Parts: sequence; C-alpha cells; structure tokens
Amino acid sequence: MDTFPVGREFGSPDYDRLMADDAECFNSDLLAWIKVANHSTNSEKIAYATQEFSRDIHNIQDALKALGQEVSIETAASVWIHYSKSLCAGWMSGADSIDSAAKTLFLNCPRGLRTQPLRNNFW
Repeated sequence: MDTFPVGREFGSPDYDRLMADDAECFNSDLLAWIKVANHSTNSEKIAYATQEFSRDIHNIQDALKALGQEVSIETAASVWIHYSKSLCAGWMSGADSIDSAAKTLFLNCPRGLRTQPLRNNFW
C-alpha cells in the first residue's frame, strides 16, 4: 500500500500550533512579496494597469485585505504586475473575483522570503 504525505499538521497533536506557524510564515512572506513588488514596479506600469484593469485591481486589493494586508490600489497593482511578470506575462488572469484573486495570491506567493534578503529578482 502506497501512502502519500498530507502535510505535517495532519494528525499531529500540535495541529493548532503548526497551523498558526504556517499562517505566520505566509503572512511574513506575503508582506515581503508586497515590499519587493512595490520597489520593482515603475509608476507608468501601475498607472496603465489601474486604468486598464480597474475591476481586477480592486478585487486584488480586497483579496490582500482578506489575507491580512491592507494596501493601496497602487500597491495591489504592483503585486499583480510583479506576479504576472514572474510568469513572463503582461497581465495574468485570475482576479475575476475577490475569492479567485485571494486563491491565486495564496498559491503563488513565493515562500521563504522572510529568510532571504529582499531583492527585485527572487524568482
């Protein structure tokens, strides 16, 4: 019988602590990603994105708020631009709703950033 790992939390007596640790790590990584995105995205790209993708950016901003990060519209745009650029795209889909934007951000947030020096090209 083959078994597959399901995560360190599953079945652990330390489930609550491990889940809290994971949430803290994610929040730290998300904050680091926001900082990197803010420093690496120019204002012209942000202005263009806020004009062309206004609905998406509002969904991204609300998704970031739901994930614990209250940010400006410009910061939300810079995070999505940075994410799109990491996939060699001009503008990635996935922000059609707040829920889909939050899932996309959660699944694509680079992990381990809090332990690395911040730089513009960590991908």
